Amino acid sequence: MKSLKRILFFFIVLVFNLIQAQKLQFQNEKNKDGSISIYADNIYKCPLSVEIDFSLKNMKREEKNNHIFVIPPSSKKFLITTLSPKKKGKKYSFSSKSKVWYGDVTQEINTDYEYSLPYNISESYLVSQGYGGKKSHKNEFSLDFDMPVGTEITAIRGGVVIEVVQKFNKTCPSKKCAKFNNYVIISHNDGTIAKYLHIKKGGARVKIGDEVKKGQLVALSGNVGWSTGPHLHLEINGFVKGAYQTIKTQFKISKEKGNVYLEEDDNFVREL
Repeated sequence: MKSLKRILFFFIVLVFNLIQAQKLQFQNEKNKDGSISIYADNIYKCPLSVEIDFSLKNMKREEKNNHIFVIPPSSKKFLITTLSPKKKGKKYSFSSKSKVWYGDVTQEINTDYEYSLPYNISESYLVSQGYGGKKSHKNEFSLDFDMPVGTEITAIRGGVVIEVVQKFNKTCPSKKCAKFNNYVIISHNDGTIAKYLHIKKGGARVKIGDEVKKGQLVALSGNVGWSTGPHLHLEINGFVKGAYQTIKTQFKISKEKGNVYLEEDDNFVREL
């Protein structure tokens, strides 16, 4: 029994260390029949998806083929799975590897959604770096909008605020300053999230748990973290083709033009 407790403790610590930034906590309970139930607490205002690959020795799971578990928002003691010994009286153990993502990755992403530009109507800003940009956007679908510090940033889509960091004021043009990024993260109802990065210190205009509407003010732009000048870094993330990644999306900028992909080195006026 002592060895089992050590294994269980190792499992919990291992998983928690991998995902502590996501504030997902695990606990386990031994049942009367000798099985082990594993639970999770999610303090986020959005679902979290957990992929767990188990390696079992003389143990079995109720869900043989299910490796991805969706933990509801603001949930406590959500049952993930139950592990049972195959042959009682003999040693049994397990280990695991885990990954965690924002949102419910089992949902189908709405690829036809009409995103709004992230600033006020009638304003225009340059897309200084587009999808697959040569500077820092290689192999990712994200956008940089050049805009003066203090520009009002608006929500490109409605959702729930799940992360806000606005305490930093340091900036430099190298990756080592990425840890000083300020940002707002908003979860959407199809499992995707939007990240608004480099906002100014104290520049958030929403808080965790807020429900925001498309076009609502969410932050003031800045020049904080990994940055070469004042701008907004915008990206949408989601689970596509078996991997969590940045997503290329279209924006609705006018009735005449319809949905368009934003091209690098172009200015875009928000008309809607």
